[in-house]
Amino acid sequence: MRILPGLIFFLLFSAAAHAAIVEGVPKGWYLTGSSPASYVAGTDTAGSAGGKCAVIQSRSEAPDDKFGTIMQTIAADAYRGKRIRLSGMLRSADVKGWGGLWLRIDGQPGNKPNILGFDNMQSRPVLGSTQWRRYEIVLDVAQDATDVAFGFLLAGKGTLWAESLKLDEVDKSVPTTAGPSPLLPKMPTNLDFQSARPRLQQTLVAVVDR
Repeated sequence: MRILPGLIFFLLFSAAAHAAIVEGVPKGWYLTGSSPASYVAGTDTAGSAGGKCAVIQSRSEAPDDKFGTIMQTIAADAYRGKRIRLSGMLRSADVKGWGGLWLRIDGQPGNKPNILGFDNMQSRPVLGSTQWRRYEIVLDVAQDATDVAFGFLLAGKGTLWAESLKLDEVDKSVPTTAGPSPLLPKMPTNLDFQSARPRLQQTLVAVVDR
């Protein structure tokens, strides 16, 4: 059987790229989520657009309704009262669920987590297999914020790469990408119980480090 040169190149390239993934969470980050044991975190050089990138990859047994994330949490002191942007490059391969950057602004916790702002790109997710592309999230940091948590997540199966992440202050003219925390509605609803219950829609709120 004759093997085409193009196929040989593809197989060698794929093997080299896979071999370049070094398992181990990058320094300063940690792997968590609703099922962190179902995911592998590491770094990659062959798959990077600019030198070295981080990668999260599902294990074969990863459930479709779970997610893993590579993240970190910092104090909000330097960002209180400011508008901040998390930006970075993402690339995906065979993502069966979805992926994206995420950014969360936390307040002082009480009996429940106090989320002041949150966006995980679920409304504009990374799907399937994609080339490198820049994404961003913009949120306001309240004066009573205590922490800023951020990272990138993979829901379900697949592989997601990230590189060149940046967290910086932006002008108020830059629009935010999400409103306040989706945990609680702003107004009461259906007080007479007459409205039918809508079809349940899953929302990942990434409250993973509390």
